Amino acid sequence: MLPFRPHQLRRTTNPSQSRPVEEWINDIYLGSYEQGNDPAVDCMCLPIRLAPESRIRRFRNDESGTAFLMRRNVDGFVLASVMIVFAFPSISHKDMGREHEYINALADHHGQATMYEIGFLWVAPEMAVLLAQDYDMQNIVAAMISPLTCWRIMPHQTFSVIIFWDEEENLRAYIPDPQSMNGDDPAYIEATNLSEVFPTCKQTLSSASQQERNLGTTLSGYQNASAGADDRANIGADDFFTDAHHMKRVQSFFSTIRRPHQRRVKIAVLDTGLDINHPLLQKFVRSKQIGEELGRDFTMHPLGEPDLKDNTGHGTACTHLLLKTCPTAVVYTAKISNQSTFDEKTAERISEAIQTAITEWEVDIISMSLSYEYEVEIIDEALKNRQGDKKRPVLFFAASGNFGKDKDEPSAGFPARHENVICASSSTHQGNKSDFNQGPDYMNRWKNFSIIGENLCVAFPAELNRGNYEKRVSGTSMATPIMAGIAALVLEFCNIWKERGGRPTLEKAATMQGMLQIFHGCMLSNSNSSSQQGHLNLVPWYLFDGSSYTRDYASVGNHIADALRRL
Repeated sequence: MLPFRPHQLRRTTNPSQSRPVEEWINDIYLGSYEQGNDPAVDCMCLPIRLAPESRIRRFRNDESGTAFLMRRNVDGFVLASVMIVFAFPSISHKDMGREHEYINALADHHGQATMYEIGFLWVAPEMAVLLAQDYDMQNIVAAMISPLTCWRIMPHQTFSVIIFWDEEENLRAYIPDPQSMNGDDPAYIEATNLSEVFPTCKQTLSSASQQERNLGTTLSGYQNASAGADDRANIGADDFFTDAHHMKRVQSFFSTIRRPHQRRVKIAVLDTGLDINHPLLQKFVRSKQIGEELGRDFTMHPLGEPDLKDNTGHGTACTHLLLKTCPTAVVYTAKISNQSTFDEKTAERISEAIQTAITEWEVDIISMSLSYEYEVEIIDEALKNRQGDKKRPVLFFAASGNFGKDKDEPSAGFPARHENVICASSSTHQGNKSDFNQGPDYMNRWKNFSIIGENLCVAFPAELNRGNYEKRVSGTSMATPIMAGIAALVLEFCNIWKERGGRPTLEKAATMQGMLQIFHGCMLSNSNSSSQQGHLNLVPWYLFDGSSYTRDYASVGNHIADALRRL
């Protein structure tokens, strides 16, 4: 059933609709149109979103770059928010949000992708055509997504789309103008699957100062990826989640075995809070996987009002990465700090948060992207006391720390080096040890692991990021929630296995020793590039392989069971 509009606003007739498609193509894309002639064109025809930057760069110096440009307008996303403004000129901010909800529901009904970014809603071309019919803007949209316009670009640059136009101009310098544009219509080129071109983070990044690089000495912070960073590192970081041979393969495997009402893995994130209103997190809010009711502000004064608001962005970034890794997890937000550095009360808050997460929230995993140089007694006691309870074990993950470059013999920070905590270090997209890592924990080499922690695109509060909702960052803090998310996937599989009557031996996976056995026995390559550097880099798709010809549900369970037999 088609969704209903939640508002009753009257649509207006767009005077621009009377112009034929051919005139729009000639005027807009062939140079005779001047900015200001029609505000609808100024605002709407410019923001055709290009395919991800990683795909653009791969096409350089390749004859298929021409093919990419020829289908650019088919693969690109269209700015629906501006279409709404011209359909409903007097629309309020509240009704704009309702119309966004309507479009999302309509897109779901038609199986189309949408994306919300920087307050704007982007839709696939197929959805743009449907909206154009509804909004009486068919001719403008038809001109905008026509293959005839693929080689032309408007000279004007507005809003944040300037970076996309710059990227396309850079690409054009490498490939010739196709012969077909000299007179004949260009041949139509089939578009690739929209899921393959769903936009990833493409914001401009600035160099980070030393102060920005580290969120204090105790929050195991991140460093901003610089504008001069190797493009391959950014592409590799994006590919970790989106490439068909990496985490996308893992998610493909789980999509075949998940059931609607299965038990969800519960994870507590001890950090600086969460931007509950962040656009990239709204689907998790709607599914009640995060929210005000799933958190506590441990920083509040006894007489104050609780507030999960993230004042640094650190907690929001970690939560986003965790949910990107394990999209079905329920995440509890434990706000233990309002700032990047810790005060004398922070250790007490961490201890209290650990106890609350275990006794009240009954979580399976606790993720701590924080690091002290020295052991802290009150935190040590909280970790030791819990591990004495064998009835319901809890997995602890903590960041090793980011000051590896600054120490002669850098050991992992605390609590990462605690005997009951799995130490999380960072690696590059190639699996090599990050140069800022602290550690390994030489007291227990058995539990030193790494996972990608560099050049990651994360959700970030816009008010802390010059209006941008995404940021590219690096650090052991970012590796920690990803590693915790991988452990959550293991527990999720074991829950499914148990519900289907599988062998009970998988219950041991919930213990630290059990998870370590699975990491060692199921997720390491034979030629692990970090093993000689003190860290074992995890490769989760070695276990959860979504390829139809390699590993099925039963063989994954048997593989885990074999690893746990060594306990």
